[in-house]
Amino acid sequence: ILCFLIIKKIFKGLGLSLVVAFFAAISPLSIQFSRVGFESNVAVFLNLLGLYLFLKGLKNSRYFFGSAIAFVFSMLCYQGSKIFVPIILIWPFLFFKKQVKVDRNLFLSLVIVVTAGIAIYYSTFFLGQSDRLAAQNLFAYKRDQSRIDLISKENGLQPGTFQFKALHGEWWEFVRTLLNHYLIYFSPDTLFVEGDYSERHNVPDLGILNYYGLLLIPFGFYLLWMKKEPEKRIILFWLFVTTIPAVLSRDLISMVRALNLMFPFAVLEVIFSIILTFKH
Repeated sequence: ILCFLIIKKIFKGLGLSLVVAFFAAISPLSIQFSRVGFESNVAVFLNLLGLYLFLKGLKNSRYFFGSAIAFVFSMLCYQGSKIFVPIILIWPFLFFKKQVKVDRNLFLSLVIVVTAGIAIYYSTFFLGQSDRLAAQNLFAYKRDQSRIDLISKENGLQPGTFQFKALHGEWWEFVRTLLNHYLIYFSPDTLFVEGDYSERHNVPDLGILNYYGLLLIPFGFYLLWMKKEPEKRIILFWLFVTTIPAVLSRDLISMVRALNLMFPFAVLEVIFSIILTFKH
């Protein structure tokens, strides 16, 4: 329903909004995770609700209150949202600088988000909830001494020297791992063949998208990229940042942490027909 409402708000087309909602409903990602009561399902709903109410708030700033509350509850219900929500809240300042009117409603909405955010992060890091975060994040794993010795032997460099740290330091391994974790979510193999490595999170013999997306998504991405309207650009921004909570985890692929991908991919699958319709 929220996919329908958001696209109707952006593209002003009833039929096209129904098509996007239909594609989101039949997405393997949507079907697989909606069968189980994952917290991330609730977070996706609240994130989309926050986006929809923000778009309405551009016309009536009272809706900013609802948007702020939706994003706060998203951070409360799922760990990944504590990373995703602060990033996604950057986009009003990137895309809607001219449309957003600074008034009392916007100011109070920001106060709600900032105050609640401080309380949530304080609880996460200082009230006994940090153990799981420390164990699950990508940077919690260090090289053991045997691996350091192997790298030193293969390259003829002594551990601890400037050359060793510059060429083979852990910083390089972290950078490489981050890039690998990020890019794998957009690889054709992940999207259309393998999906999540966990059988619990994966549709057998299928990736996270249906096969027709292999043809539709590249066209949709190009056409949407060419559009200058900020409401349309937010879909691409959502696509690029939605995997960051999953990228920072220790798992190579974790679709439950990247479930927000469902919305932008559903839009990209039908944006080609949307733009063609508007041209005619």
